[in-house]
Amino acid sequence: DSYAFSDCTGLTSVVIGNNVISVWDYAFDGCTNLTDVTLGSGLENFGAHPFNKIEKLKTVTYYGTPESFSKISMGDDVKALIQPVLQYKDPVEVSKVSEAPNSESPATSEAASAVSAAPTSNTASTVSSSSNIGLIIGIVIGVILLLIVIVVLILVLRKKK
Repeated sequence: DSYAFSDCTGLTSVVIGNNVISVWDYAFDGCTNLTDVTLGSGLENFGAHPFNKIEKLKTVTYYGTPESFSKISMGDDVKALIQPVLQYKDPVEVSKVSEAPNSESPATSEAASAVSAAPTSNTASTVSSSSNIGLIIGIVIGVILLLIVIVVLILVLRKKK
């Protein structure tokens, strides 16, 4: 939807999946740390100012040809932002672009694809978050086992006296 990820300053990388047709108005407005965007092959339209207030964009990767990219409807502001950092990837590699799960509403599907952006950096941060949770669980289990060993030792020592 419009403004879907506006002001998400933690967002550094986005993958717009192959099944996303439109990126809505101001979708990434104010995502001041966004540096990398990957565009899937199904994209047909950018709404008004989807990347408003984005100044750190370093790469835009499009899985398709220059001819197919030129068919995407977009305003001059989007072209001016994307063209200097645009790189093309072979459409055969398009399977590398994340796909959103099927959903009941197109907006939800588009949002899911945009987020599964993840990247790139967002995927890395998702993996990192999962790893952190696993680490925390491991520490908690270790502490519990240590406490059990201490209690057992105390009980054994008491019986010996």
